Parts: sequence; C-alpha cells; structure tokens
Amino acid sequence: MYVEKTIRQQVIEAIQERLYDITILNGYNHTLTTTGLGRVAFSEEDSPALSIRPGIEEVTKIASCRSNAMTVIIDGLLTFDPETENPSTKIEPFLGDIIHCMLGPIFTLHFTNGSLRIQQGDLITGETTSATSHVLNVRVTSGAWNLSNAAGTIKIRDMRRVFRNGENILLSASYSLKLSSSPIIQDRFKDLVDNVSYVSGGIEAYPVIGETVVLCTTSFIVAYPTVNDNPYLTSLT
Repeated sequence: MYVEKTIRQQVIEAIQERLYDITILNGYNHTLTTTGLGRVAFSEEDSPALSIRPGIEEVTKIASCRSNAMTVIIDGLLTFDPETENPSTKIEPFLGDIIHCMLGPIFTLHFTNGSLRIQQGDLITGETTSATSHVLNVRVTSGAWNLSNAAGTIKIRDMRRVFRNGENILLSASYSLKLSSSPIIQDRFKDLVDNVSYVSGGIEAYPVIGETVVLCTTSFIVAYPTVNDNPYLTSLT
C-alpha cells in the first residue's frame, strides 16, 4: 500500500539531495561520495561521507497552521594520513562545505545569444559588474551554441557581487552569452523550507595515535510550515 510522505520526510530528503551538490566541480573543497540517514557506520572507503540525523522539532501554532523547527545534525567523515596531514587542517574545509551548502543561496539566470558553451563547473564573470559565480547546471531551451543563438537558464551558486540584467557573460575572458534577467533566487529545499539556521559545528574529538578518520559535527535548525492537524500539508490552500 502506498504511504504518502509527510512534509518533514520530504524536507529531510530535500536536504539529502541538496548535500550531493558538494563536489569539487561545483566549487567546493571536496566531492561527497556517500550520505546516510541516521547513525550510519561508514568505512574509510566511503570518505568523504555525511550522516544526516533529523532530530526533535519544536512547534509554534499560528492559527490553522504551525511552524516546525526541526533540529538536523550532519556528521562529516574524512580520512587523513597521520604521517603527513593534520586532522584539523583536513576537516575544516569539509566543515565549511557543509555549512555553505546548507545556507548558501542558489540562483537562476535567464540568457540569450549564447555562442560559447557554458557547462557545470565553469566559473563565469559579468562583463559590466565583474560578478562571478560557479555554474551548477545549464539548460538550453531554444537555439544552439554553434548558431550563436542559444537561450535558456543557468543555475549558479556562490555569487560574488550581483549580475545585471542585459550584461554580457564571459567565460575565460571570452564572450559567451547575454543575460535576459537579473538573478532569481531559487526555492529553499524544493520550496518546503522557510528558514535554515546554523547552530553549532566543529570537531567533537580529535583522533588519537593510529587513527586515520576525523569527524566533524554540524547542527542546524530547519523551519518548515504544515497545517496544524495534518503533517502532510504545508497549507490549506
């Protein structure tokens, strides 16, 4: 029998999906290989790995709806060489990746007149604003690059400065395309989440002599709405 997923479960799955954006190609320091829900025992071969532990949530009732503030703990595991690597130096960039992925906004740009192909992993620059960003995804909806009339959308992250509607976008200092919109911020975890707050994070215990695994732990509060008496609905409308 099919069992409908609660909004809470959908939020947890959206978080897990979002964390898979952690790749070197997307501008992060590491490429995540494994995620698991709950206390998952990883082996060294799984590194870099994440364990997502959804916890207790606090509820605030607002008329016929409620705001649910769920604690989500994310453990990050990395291996290191005790002969040549410092566990703190090794894990801190991974801790930064987790925080940045959970909190950093993602934007969509619309474009036209595309002539130089842009793809995931590229770093683009605005000719007028000098804004820069990492490309997560490119979708061409009409035209073609080789005809200099490709049009579509670009999904970006880690935007430095703000791109401007109508400006040319450069790839390695060469003209690529023309923007037909200002950056449009995307939904937060499939439009299910109102807010994400970073609560705490760091290394709980440093490895002892002979150990080759280091673990960091982060804690977030993820707020999402539901109907007061129905955890399967975000609102009555």
